[in-house]
Amino acid sequence: MHTADNSLSASELERPTSLTSVSTASPVIEEIRTPPENSRGGIPSPICVSSPVHTFASLDDRSSWSGGAVTPFGSKPRGHRVSTRHSSRRSTASSGKSPASMFLSMWSAGNEEPAPQPDDEGQMVGTDYVLGKQIGFGGFSTVKEAYKVEEHSGETKRLAVKIVRKLVSGKSEKENDEVQAEFDHEVRVWRYLNHSHVLTLDAVYETDYATFCFTKLAIGGTLFDLIRQNRSGLNMKIAKKYAYQLACALRYLHEDAHVVHRDIKLENCLLDPVEGLDGAKTSNLVLCDFGMAEWMTTDNGGVSPDPYEDAADRPPPKTMGPAGSSTSVAGSLEYASPELLLSTNGVIEPSVDIWAFGVIAYTVVVGSRPFQDSFTPRIQSHIISGSWNKQAVLGEQIDSHDRQDREDVLELIKGCLEVNVKKRWTISDVLSSRWLRDFSLNEDDPDCAWRL
Repeated sequence: MHTADNSLSASELERPTSLTSVSTASPVIEEIRTPPENSRGGIPSPICVSSPVHTFASLDDRSSWSGGAVTPFGSKPRGHRVSTRHSSRRSTASSGKSPASMFLSMWSAGNEEPAPQPDDEGQMVGTDYVLGKQIGFGGFSTVKEAYKVEEHSGETKRLAVKIVRKLVSGKSEKENDEVQAEFDHEVRVWRYLNHSHVLTLDAVYETDYATFCFTKLAIGGTLFDLIRQNRSGLNMKIAKKYAYQLACALRYLHEDAHVVHRDIKLENCLLDPVEGLDGAKTSNLVLCDFGMAEWMTTDNGGVSPDPYEDAADRPPPKTMGPAGSSTSVAGSLEYASPELLLSTNGVIEPSVDIWAFGVIAYTVVVGSRPFQDSFTPRIQSHIISGSWNKQAVLGEQIDSHDRQDREDVLELIKGCLEVNVKKRWTISDVLSSRWLRDFSLNEDDPDCAWRL
């Protein structure tokens, strides 16, 4: 019988990860079409479904775009079928070019090409954004690189854009409607959030053709990538930093925003390169992907600022499994809490995020996940019984300081991976733990504002 393996399997390591990370870009699927290489001009792009529509007569004239005028997200719902009516939007060709239009003109090679679709590379969204190469995809969504030209400075800003079409070919009307409802819910939650360790939205544009969510482009990869490069675990100081930053994000979600993420995992922890106070290059952790996030209600321990005016508009919560843009169910299984596996209706409680946080804390220290096996039922059994290798956390201690550090993190992991939900730690317990005490007591750290 095959025994539990604490190493990351080859298939797991190569699976698609976060859709907003350049370094984890998924390969372009066969259905995706982009203009030939010789049509991309001199844009130094480093990286990143289908139905016929009317398109621009020219790159600067959007009057014939069948997608309709861009409208604020969350306005009066429209049908999800692609409209073939002409937009009444006035052409910008005779009224002067915006900075984005001028930037876009560089993409034109002057050759006759098939008319592009509104979400093709080189197309404009609104007056500020130009779409670039694809960097990832999901079952119903595509993520691309995007460019925004700042009006005053003229500087070009690189972003990522998640695109969800209103009608995906090969999918039933019911499937398309369900995806739209779920994505609308994700955006409603996502755009409400504002924290330094939560990926924020730059803008949301909704047309009859698709919804475009523009956000910061993470070029530093994910925590999953970093662990893949450090199979024996991270340096304890770095591991502690990333664990603390993730804990700060969870404290904000649970206590301020009253949101349960429900899909905490390595792939959803982006690493954003920054310059430290000493000038050295470092990275900050940013939590992303709110496809499974839910507002807390009075029934599950909080008062939610739920923005739904009509409760009937809210889609039912998803059960165990990943967001549509995430990996397979087995990919999220290793982060699932016992009560989540035993539930038939799903669990919307902060405790499921705390369990997943414990899995990540273990992983950054040890270099592998605590619940891992090629046989899925065995993983489930270990999770439900709370069986994991505690000695691996203690490792080979170098000195007394290292020994204390590892004992402290073991205490934290035990608190998070407590099978009894009533005894499991809260995010306040995590931030007050001995392991994270040094960060929590640093009054110069802006992340410590929660203590005020």
